[in-house]
This record gives sequence, structure tokens and C-alpha cells, in this order.
Amino acid sequence: MTTITARLRAVEPLNATVKQLLLDATGFEFSAGQYIYLHAGQQRLPLSVASAPARLPELELHYRSTPGDPDAAALDALLLHAHELTLAGPHGDVVVTGPTGEPLTLIAGGTGSPRPPASSSSWRTAKRSSWQYNCGGVFRRRPRATL
Repeated sequence: MTTITARLRAVEPLNATVKQLLLDATGFEFSAGQYIYLHAGQQRLPLSVASAPARLPELELHYRSTPGDPDAAALDALLLHAHELTLAGPHGDVVVTGPTGEPLTLIAGGTGSPRPPASSSSWRTAKRSSWQYNCGGVFRRRPRATL
């Protein structure tokens, strides 16, 4: 595990409650599927990494700013004036380490669940595969139809 100070490059709304954080996380490494703890004062807030390892040193995080949630309030307050954020990680053992050679279905949910290309771009090597995205966060790799 590593603790680093990352430069906050941008905070963008993805919808009415979810925000995208773009960080310059030089020196940080992770595998697709892992998460980090972001330090907000005395609190450590878990956030899923929404970018692929291949995008490093850029690190993309998503979070839902939920009214009445003290963790969301702490992060909202921090982001008002922050130029740098302290994060620790990576954490989590549910990772995909390489091609399976078989069809693969991944089920994920939450605001930090990576999109299929983001989670797979560092290990997608099968020449005859394509990604299908189903509503609800189901990702499936299956052979392409031949014409």
C-alpha cells in the first residue's frame, strides 16, 4: 500500500449527484477493480477507481454527493478549495489479472464501477472478442460473429 499526495486536476459533474475527480497520481499503481481511501481531514473515504491502470498517472474517481451523508459532506467541503488530495491504496483483492481464454461476465455496481473498456483496456488481448454492456453494470466478453 502507498500513501501519496495527488494533484487535483478537475472536478466535473457527471449528473446531478455524481462527480468525477481527475487526479495526477504520479507514483501510484493499481489493478483494475481496486479502490483507494481518500483522506478528508480525520476521515478516510473509500472510492473505487474508475480509470484503467493504463491511464496512469491520470487517476479518475467518481463519488455520489448524497445530502445528509457526513462522508459526502466532508468530501464536498474538501473539494471546494483543494488543489491536492491525499490517498492511500490500492486496496481490494477482486481484480482481473489477464485474459481467461473463456467467456467472462463481470457484475459491478456503484458510482465507481469502471466502464467495460476502462476496466479491460490493460489486459484485453483476445483478437476475437468484443465487449457488450448490459444495463445494470453487467459486462460480458463474447466471440464476435463472423460474416
